[in-house]
Amino acid sequence: MLKSILASFILLIFLAVSAFSQANLDSLANLAKQSTDDSLKVTLYQQLAWNTKFSFPRKSLQYLDTAFAIAREQPSELLLANVVYYQSVVYYLMADYNQAKSKAAEALKYYQTLEYDYGMSSIYNLRGLIHSQQGEYEETLAQYQLSLKLAEGKDDLYAISNPLNNISLVYMNMNDYQNALEYAFKALVIRKEIGDSTYISQSFQHIGNVFYELRELDSAEHYLMSAKKIFISQNNQYSLGLNQSNLGLVYLEQNRYETAITSFKKSIATCAATENLEGVFNATNNLSIAYAAAGQYLQADMFADSALNLARKYKSLPNLEEALVSKTQALEGLENYSDAFYYSKQLLTISDSLINEEKAKKISELETRFQTAQKEQEIANQQLEIAEKEADIQSKKIQIGGLLGGLAIVILFGFIFYNQYRAKQNAKLQLAILSEKERGFESVIQATEEERKRISKDLHDGIGQQLSALKMALSNLAGKTSDENQREDLELITEQFSNSAEEVRQVSHQMMPRTLMDFGLINAIEDLLQNSFKFSDIKYEFEHRLKDQRFAERIEISLYRILQELINNVIKHSEANELSVQLIQNTGKLLLFIEDNGKGMNNNNSGGHGLLNIKSRLDMIKGSINYEPGPSRGTSATISIPVE
Repeated sequence: MLKSILASFILLIFLAVSAFSQANLDSLANLAKQSTDDSLKVTLYQQLAWNTKFSFPRKSLQYLDTAFAIAREQPSELLLANVVYYQSVVYYLMADYNQAKSKAAEALKYYQTLEYDYGMSSIYNLRGLIHSQQGEYEETLAQYQLSLKLAEGKDDLYAISNPLNNISLVYMNMNDYQNALEYAFKALVIRKEIGDSTYISQSFQHIGNVFYELRELDSAEHYLMSAKKIFISQNNQYSLGLNQSNLGLVYLEQNRYETAITSFKKSIATCAATENLEGVFNATNNLSIAYAAAGQYLQADMFADSALNLARKYKSLPNLEEALVSKTQALEGLENYSDAFYYSKQLLTISDSLINEEKAKKISELETRFQTAQKEQEIANQQLEIAEKEADIQSKKIQIGGLLGGLAIVILFGFIFYNQYRAKQNAKLQLAILSEKERGFESVIQATEEERKRISKDLHDGIGQQLSALKMALSNLAGKTSDENQREDLELITEQFSNSAEEVRQVSHQMMPRTLMDFGLINAIEDLLQNSFKFSDIKYEFEHRLKDQRFAERIEISLYRILQELINNVIKHSEANELSVQLIQNTGKLLLFIEDNGKGMNNNNSGGHGLLNIKSRLDMIKGSINYEPGPSRGTSATISIPVE
């Protein structure tokens, strides 16, 4: 899922400041140190902090700490309030939302005491952004509406453009993209009137994201590239990192996989350099999606794990949901359906805690209440002007409004309950599909083994016995003939029949070992080891503490096939000359240990068909396998299977 940059957090108390070069920053820092006017010092340190907030946010906080220490000794509370507001903005940029909330609340108290509307409007706008990042959309819209109301009262273009753009973001989160575009273009018109390139670039970025959601990809790329040019010219690394991730998703939608992957990798590096943790997560998760789309599922799985770790570290439920989706898709691409099922269950649990259609309805209801309150206030003002003559009319309007509101609430709750029911049914359906996949896979394996058993029996009891009978008949005929040449021909034919009978016996044994069916697992393993290594230089040992004990047929067959696969890997890949096999039953578990002295396991082969087959067979019997390096060299494998 593409995440649009929350472009409107840059609501300045003073005029917007363009990005400074390093030389300008050094000059400004020297001026701040040399100034003897404490009020000017505070203003200069604020300006330094604002121009380093994207590229060096921790340095920005240091400047603000210095400004706060100076402002605290000054008589002007407005000076102190502005510093605290700047601190809350920087903490927001660093994704430290708890600190950002705390500082914003502190600054709001100062502005309310001073009755400073512009400052209060700025705080409400910032608090809306913080609540939005934490998935608290009801409170988000309420804060933006408060900000817009104060800004419109002062006719301030800067202050008006920000809540307009941010209301557009809320509509985008509600998937109402037409309304999102309408508010975004309203904000852009005002920002072009202001002529501030920083604000314009943020609007370009957001509009490009909305066009992406509408899948109007050419328009999306146009606006995002327009924003990118401004970010580069201003050295705005913070916004550039998010822009690279958003462009990557446009390229991904256009099936330009390599271009998308490159763009996401650049975004990770840029966001990490500016300590933008949210940006790092988005780019990492998007990179996993890109690798999966390109069919590179191992890389997709690796970056999905990185995204999961980031989401869990910073306890972000929306991010955790997105990372779980990417992880599940990567595992399905690797055909690891057992682990995919495990992560899909986590995904269902997380989804119940996130914004759903009920939340979207409540947000719409909150906006309607706000707009209704405004209209009622206007009506109240009109009532005061026309006095008692309009009182009766107003009362009737309120009654009608109440009836309509009650009807709207009934309809709204009907939609909410219906959507909740549909969501639960969809969740049950997905679980049933995954469960059916597991049962189907187990049925395939069981059917395969039954067919092997049948073919093995037919070969042994049918063709094998017929060949043996023919061999005996020819041998008897050769003994009776007096013609020396004829006897030699018959003996040659008898030998060929003998070889054919032996080949049939070997094929029958491979399909389903007779020893396993008749004498059990111990004898079958001994027979397997002897036949596998009798013509090789590999020495083997087989130790067990079982006598003639038998286990469930599916356990014996699965364990035999797993050992057969591991022995095949030792012969083909390990370059070992010694092999040790141990079979132990202990506290309700059957344990099989296999250890060789070869060159060890290559991590590149960890996703091979043989090892995946082993994993699948173990999943069917609730078993597990663990690979470790041997004591000196080689590989040690431990297989654990629950038995009654």
